[in-house]
Amino acid sequence: KAEEEAAAAEAEEAAAPVLSASDLMALMKQLRAELPRADLKACKAALESTGGDLAAASAALTAEHGEAWAAAEAADAAEIQARCGREVAERWPRYARDVAEIYPRSARDLPEICPRS
Repeated sequence: KAEEEAAAAEAEEAAAPVLSASDLMALMKQLRAELPRADLKACKAALESTGGDLAAASAALTAEHGEAWAAAEAADAAEIQARCGREVAERWPRYARDVAEIYPRSARDLPEICPRS
């Protein structure tokens, strides 16, 4: 029985394509371009577990970390909007006041019209 298990393990290793270091790095670079919040270790593990299939690795990482990445993106966007809104109010108080008077509902959305510094 131990011989059968060893033979099965060898067959699995032979069936899984072995990626060279340069191929793995190229695939990791492509995966990071597609999923910039993914860390290198997770990219490497996903690519190794999928045998170098970029689409399957991307799907696996998105399924595992997608919600956390979306929450982090939303938090970053809220921070940028809040900071930008404060900058508009500090730099151009009259402009911010006029916008709040003319468009009371859009005063909350003031960061969307923040000029670039």
